[in-house]
Amino acid sequence: MQMAGELRRHAILSTTDLDHARHAVGRIFCPHRLTPGSELGEGVVRFHHAPVRALSVNWVDYGRDVVIDPVPFEKFYLLQILRSGSAEIGCNGRRFALAAGEASLLNPDDEVSMRWSGHCHKLIVRVERAALERFAEDWFGCYLPGPLNFENRPGWETPELAVARGLVELIVQDFESGATTLGHAKAHRHFEEALFTALLMSRRHSLSGHMQAGASVVPRAVKRAEDYIVAHAAEDIGIADLVAASEVSNRTLFESFRRFRGVTPMQYLRRYRLDRVREELLDPDSDVSVTDVAMRWNFDQLGRFSSYYASVFGEKPSQTLRRGRSS
Repeated sequence: MQMAGELRRHAILSTTDLDHARHAVGRIFCPHRLTPGSELGEGVVRFHHAPVRALSVNWVDYGRDVVIDPVPFEKFYLLQILRSGSAEIGCNGRRFALAAGEASLLNPDDEVSMRWSGHCHKLIVRVERAALERFAEDWFGCYLPGPLNFENRPGWETPELAVARGLVELIVQDFESGATTLGHAKAHRHFEEALFTALLMSRRHSLSGHMQAGASVVPRAVKRAEDYIVAHAAEDIGIADLVAASEVSNRTLFESFRRFRGVTPMQYLRRYRLDRVREELLDPDSDVSVTDVAMRWNFDQLGRFSSYYASVFGEKPSQTLRRGRSS
């Protein structure tokens, strides 16, 4: 019987040969030992695989009790969502059971062993280590002091982890239906970033201390955009330039600026330019006009510039200039 949401359109394996299955699954994940959990049954192994940027979404059914002993993953994280049946996972000397509807998140360097029941069906998301760690560094604005490791425990106890599951189910439905809702590269990027964010917010990990520090830790994407603004504020730059400099998506950059700066990227740029204008107008040694300074800092609509300036500083630019010259 086929289950809903098993990525039928992306089937790459159907076999009763466990050795063949081990090789095929190992090419996607990592080398592992695969042995029958009992002498009973010789079901069909089914493996469905759909890549999404630095992720892949997979549906696996071994059709019998099996024991899986992988080498350390090293290059990826493994998010497993148990759709039916039961499983037992050994991780770094601890063991825990998974029931239908629960999940586990395993780290690249974990020592792992697993036992799957004969009716165990799993959605498995393979997450590239380098991509998630790079995203974490950008999000928290710091270099990782060591491996990014998540706490190992089953379940969906936090709203954020429930969001992660919902995102996985969403893209599975999209693949399942053959729709193109998430088929565009930009949509895949947003999905990836949303899933990474949900994972980082869902469980304790080696950067949790930075999360608790709150807004004092500024994402590197914001810092990159700010550095670009400092270097190019007098030029005709727009949001596309800031997005390119930040190396994240438009949406992520907007969300990061709103969270950590309280403004949009372009509002930040405008305020930076206004501050530079004010510095020049207050310089008693300069011989400038308001128009010259405004145009130099890319304010080509003088009426709008004066309105922005007055709303920020509580006076007209001409008043600032007079105060500067009288000082």
